[in-house]
Amino acid sequence: MNAARFISFWTGFCSLSLEIAWIRLYGYANQSTPRAFAYVLIIYLVGIAIGAQIGKKACQNKDSYTIKKSAVIALALCAPIASISPWLYLVSKNYALDDLAAPVGIFLSGACFSVLFPITHHLGTLSETSEKLHTGRHFSRVYILNVVGAAMGPLVTGYILLEWLTITEIFPVISIIIAVVAIAAWSSYKKSNHLTLSTITLASLLVAVGFGYISWENSEVFAKEFAVTEGRKIVAMHEGRHGIIAIAEEPASPRQPFTDYVVYGGNVYDGKTNVDLERNTNGLERPLALHVLQPAAKNILILGLSIGSWLAVVEGFPGVEKIDVIEINPGYLQLARKFDAQRRALEDPRVSIYIDDARR
Repeated sequence: MNAARFISFWTGFCSLSLEIAWIRLYGYANQSTPRAFAYVLIIYLVGIAIGAQIGKKACQNKDSYTIKKSAVIALALCAPIASISPWLYLVSKNYALDDLAAPVGIFLSGACFSVLFPITHHLGTLSETSEKLHTGRHFSRVYILNVVGAAMGPLVTGYILLEWLTITEIFPVISIIIAVVAIAAWSSYKKSNHLTLSTITLASLLVAVGFGYISWENSEVFAKEFAVTEGRKIVAMHEGRHGIIAIAEEPASPRQPFTDYVVYGGNVYDGKTNVDLERNTNGLERPLALHVLQPAAKNILILGLSIGSWLAVVEGFPGVEKIDVIEINPGYLQLARKFDAQRRALEDPRVSIYIDDARR
């Protein structure tokens, strides 16, 4: 695989991976509203359009070596943009500038990669005189590798990285990949001893690794700092590909003389852990109403476990023989086991848990 195809593949991979990461971060910060997804998509597409125009101009009236240097510089700039922009978004929140920092970070993330799209296709079609008849073939190979990378990026990020890493950790991982690609691309070209570009690519890698270290030392900082918990302290958290779950402590107060715990799924209120009917802070009259409507129910289906508070109530209904629970996010099971009533409900032999999408 030549350098143009190599860059084209990783450009598609990292660009779409970074878009997925921004959708998760910005969507979570805005409480998982549908407009958050649309907002990221629009800004990213605008960045892609403008970046492609910049890349087009970089290919005009320049020799191939200058264009190659432009490709390496663009890659080297993409790495720090990928790692720094989400942190700027976080810091800007403290100064009420997040509405400005978010679109700027998303825009730059889209633009920096799209600069490479016309450049790689231009480099991929530069050939010797004997191969000029095969320009279309060379172009198509560069293009198809970009498409393959763009298809694999969301799959790897959405199904693997989001499952095993926190959103704080994913950005520097993408950044490090980009920096390594920049170094590999530069070393594959002739005259690779160019001191300035060698310094730029090395600095790009150092920035990516530096922010990677900070992110792994503070792996839950984005999820915690963007959480809308109304001042409550987060005591437990789970991040996975199905979303972010946080449990916040609601300390005792004159109005509520006991400690309660509030559950947030996707940064949206999702119930409480309290199952005490005398201290009902969890709307427990709602599942109890089901028993009034169907007092002889034997088989019960629950769509959505959440923290398991309603399951703990329902399993106490007399005459119940079987309870099936469908929950898409396995993180709720891990967190539910931290609380006695919920753990006992999950261990009840009548309860069967299915990790699946109930809409199917």
